[in-house]
Amino acid sequence: MTRATASLMIAWTAAVGVRLAGQDLRITPNEGVAIRVSVETLANHVVQFAGMRVRLADAIVERIVSPRAFVLIGSRDVAGLEGRDRIGIVVESGTASVVQNMPVVVTGPAGTFQGARVVGALTRGSALTEAEREALSRYPLIVATTVETPGNVDLLRR
Repeated sequence: MTRATASLMIAWTAAVGVRLAGQDLRITPNEGVAIRVSVETLANHVVQFAGMRVRLADAIVERIVSPRAFVLIGSRDVAGLEGRDRIGIVVESGTASVVQNMPVVVTGPAGTFQGARVVGALTRGSALTEAEREALSRYPLIVATTVETPGNVDLLRR
């Protein structure tokens, strides 16, 4: 094996290892693997995660917009940043039993609000209300397929 081939294999292994370490490997038969990501990372790099199934495990409910829509912030206050990043959540079907300042774990496809409108993710069920659209349109978005407590208690009512 040449030195260039060995270097390439080491770089590929490192890249794959980093990607696999960031994935949540708890899967069910009908769902794909979710990439575990922080609120801050998703908020700042939403385009790179668009369409991917992500899992936010460090989130706190900042504001409840409706029984099926709410806004999350990260559980960590990162020094040197101006305020906290936010992620909008729309429950795919049903409603979520969440309260303000509650830590939650949310899983679902990520994207921008406009991207979710284009692919129809926000119109498959009932359309969003004007208040929901206004509250969520400025944030990256997750169409939540699961909303749980950190102790794995399901918070969705279908």
